[in-house]
Amino acid sequence: MKRMISLALTLALTIGTPATLLAKAPIVKITITGPYLTAPLEITDFKNFDVNVWSGPGAQMNGKEQTEGFIIDWPLGRVSSYPAGLPHYEVSFYTEGGLVYVVDYMYDRSSKQGLIYLPPKGDKRFDLNCATICRGDGFDGHMLYATAAWNDAIRPLLMRAKEEELRRYDSEEVATTQTCQVSELVQEERMGLSPWYVNKNRTIWAHFWTRDPLKSDTEYKVIWIRPEPFPGVPFNKATHLLASGQVGTEFVFSGRRLDHGAPPLHSLFPVTYAQDFQPSGVWFPTAGCWEIKATSGAESLRFVVSVSD
Repeated sequence: MKRMISLALTLALTIGTPATLLAKAPIVKITITGPYLTAPLEITDFKNFDVNVWSGPGAQMNGKEQTEGFIIDWPLGRVSSYPAGLPHYEVSFYTEGGLVYVVDYMYDRSSKQGLIYLPPKGDKRFDLNCATICRGDGFDGHMLYATAAWNDAIRPLLMRAKEEELRRYDSEEVATTQTCQVSELVQEERMGLSPWYVNKNRTIWAHFWTRDPLKSDTEYKVIWIRPEPFPGVPFNKATHLLASGQVGTEFVFSGRRLDHGAPPLHSLFPVTYAQDFQPSGVWFPTAGCWEIKATSGAESLRFVVSVSD
């Protein structure tokens, strides 16, 4: 079911904003995509947090670089460590002219701290961001702390979206057996990694980057080996073709819970790789018996995993 969530807040402009920054087009919309959001969460009015992307490091006032502004608590510096597997959301900022800036947002429940990741060089979102404002090597490509104002405003909205999405599936009944018939892992080493889920033709392989049992509400890195998007094409040319917007032999995957109604598997593709190696992220919204299907042209892989709370 497609839907757009619009949540109204009141715009609060920061007093004393530099004239050079006021000359920039204002942010008129934020969209958030990620777990439990079957459609982007859209915010068109703002209250209590600063959405001015033209503030903070990279912005100058009277010849001095700014150290405050936007949704990042810049003085706290970079995050030295954080738990693996935090579900993350992509936050996009728009002016009337279109998309101007993108960051990733995560929330560490153990420390009750929000985190903002600025895309690194090599990520197409970095090119977009730097066309708007370059933060510098000390910030771009690093994890930073979100402001308390951003956390206080956004966390309740995301929690409400999660509750509503789970409630939609609570009444669904799915035919099931007594046990989850999980797929057998192949104990072979590829790229220094083992074990793998492998299809019959041995053309698609999947490896979960963890030694622990799979759990819900946790993001996992999955390494795939699949047919190259442009078979027989030299790596540099294939990379150029991908950069130009061509997809070649498209690789896609999806997941669904077999034993009960649940939101679909949330998957993340940072960028399509030109070689047969492809990293991705997956996130199981609930515990249960999950089926994952991947296809690349005529090749396919299906496997079943058990996910606990």
